[in-house]
Amino acid sequence: MERIGDTRQEYTHLFDVYVPIAIAVFVVILTLVVFVVLRFRSSSREFPAGEESSRAAEGAYALVVGCVVAALLFLTYDSMSDIEASERQARGPRVDVTAAKWNWTFHYPDYGVTQLGSDRRPTTLVVPVDTPVRFRMTSIDVIHAFWVPAQRFKRDAFPARTTTFVLRFGREGFMQRAGECNQFCGLLHSSMDFNVDVVGKTEFRRWLRDKREAAG
Repeated sequence: MERIGDTRQEYTHLFDVYVPIAIAVFVVILTLVVFVVLRFRSSSREFPAGEESSRAAEGAYALVVGCVVAALLFLTYDSMSDIEASERQARGPRVDVTAAKWNWTFHYPDYGVTQLGSDRRPTTLVVPVDTPVRFRMTSIDVIHAFWVPAQRFKRDAFPARTTTFVLRFGREGFMQRAGECNQFCGLLHSSMDFNVDVVGKTEFRRWLRDKREAAG
C-alpha cells in the first residue's frame, strides 16, 4: 500500500468482491425456492414422499461452495497481510486508546497529553492530517469496538489484550461524533461516541504543546 494507514481502498476492493457473490447466491436460492414452490406444489394434505438426491449433484454443490469460500478467505487474509505489512513501516505519532463503559480515553504517550471522555460528554481524538497515526488499544471491562465510518474502519477492543493498528486521515476538519462503539456493551452503548478533529501538522504540534503546558 502506498498510503500507510489508509485502508479504505483495501476494504472497498473486498466489498466489491463480496457483494456481487452475495447477490448471486441470493438470486440463485430465491429462484430455486420459487421454482420448487411452483413446480411441486400439491393440494394433497399428505406429506410428500421424498426422493433420494444425486450424490454427484451434492458433491458438486459442496465443491463449488468450498471453492468460493476458499477464494474469499484468500482475498481477505491477503488484504489483511498487506495492511499489516504496511503498518509495520509507519512512523507517526502514537495514540493509546482505552475503551470503557461508556467512554473513550486517548493518550499521547510521547507528549504526556490525555483526552478524557465521560458518559455524558464525548472526548475528541485529535490527529494530524495525512499522517499515519499508530494506535494501541485495549478495554478495561468488556469488549468494545472502535468504529470510524468515514474511514471504513472498525477494530475490536478486548480486555487484558492490546490491539494495534494504523490510520491516516486525509482531510482536515472537525467531525462531531464521527467515531463510536460498534459492539453492544451495555446500557449506554448508544452514547459511547467520540469526535475526530483532523488538523494541520503544525497546528497539531501547537495543540500538543498547549495541552502539555496547561497540564503543568
